[in-house]
Amino acid sequence: MRLLINSANPPWRSVSEPFTGDWLEGPSIASIGGGWWIYFDHYSKPQRYGAMRTTDWKNFEDMTEQLSFPADHRHGTVVQIPETLARGLQEQR
Repeated sequence: MRLLINSANPPWRSVSEPFTGDWLEGPSIASIGGGWWIYFDHYSKPQRYGAMRTTDWKNFEDMTEQLSFPADHRHGTVVQIPETLARGLQEQR
């Protein structure tokens, strides 16, 4: 996955170096704790859902091993929910 710095419209310039491996799709981005998290589906081996974190859109940290996702999770969506609901869902695990 690469980051387009200038605009979503062509002509494209200032494209970042790749910050993930190949065979990714379904990215979702969320602003969390002063940084940006990019979640994605890595659909070739190892098949898993991954995540990268950045605060400056130039440096990226792979967060995949520090997170857990439901088995066979694909193409996630980020939604904001109340903390009480999040706690209730975690208790149901």
